[in-house]
Amino acid sequence: MKIMLVLAGFVLMIAYCIISTSGMAQAEEVLGTGTGALLGGDLTDPEDDGAPDADEGYNAIFSANEEPGFGGGEFSFNVFDNVLGGGNAKWCCGRGGGIPEEGLHVTAEFEESYILTHFTVSSANDVPARDPTVWEIQGSNDGEDFTAIFSHDGDSFWDQRLQVVLFEAGVSVFSACYF
Repeated sequence: MKIMLVLAGFVLMIAYCIISTSGMAQAEEVLGTGTGALLGGDLTDPEDDGAPDADEGYNAIFSANEEPGFGGGEFSFNVFDNVLGGGNAKWCCGRGGGIPEEGLHVTAEFEESYILTHFTVSSANDVPARDPTVWEIQGSNDGEDFTAIFSHDGDSFWDQRLQVVLFEAGVSVFSACYF
């Protein structure tokens, strides 16, 4: 099973799951700013012991269509490292600012099934123009045909740098996604 996010016009999370949608979402709750506002204990690193520079201690196998890797840069897997900030603590999408025609995606693949009940997304560390404004989470029951579980195409949710916003199933975002 895989999870992938879609951020700023790019795919960041694709999930193999039983799809149940409830329309477009609104930001549910602002949790604060910076790494301390993250929930921790997420599916990719429930023990909070991941070592991003070594790509060790994670409970998922990661892949991306561009800029895969942790450590040493603003690489795509930094979306899973539970650290917010500049440099190695963020993903600055697209090599040299270029975005492939199919968009960008980052995938986390798990060995067991989970229920997606919530997720967080943060604003950029530097300028509002880098905040995600067009993104989605997609799901598939067969790994081939994908359907949007959550989408956003519009204004930024954020009014501060590194602000963390929580989205929850069944409230105003999406129905629980089983994957």
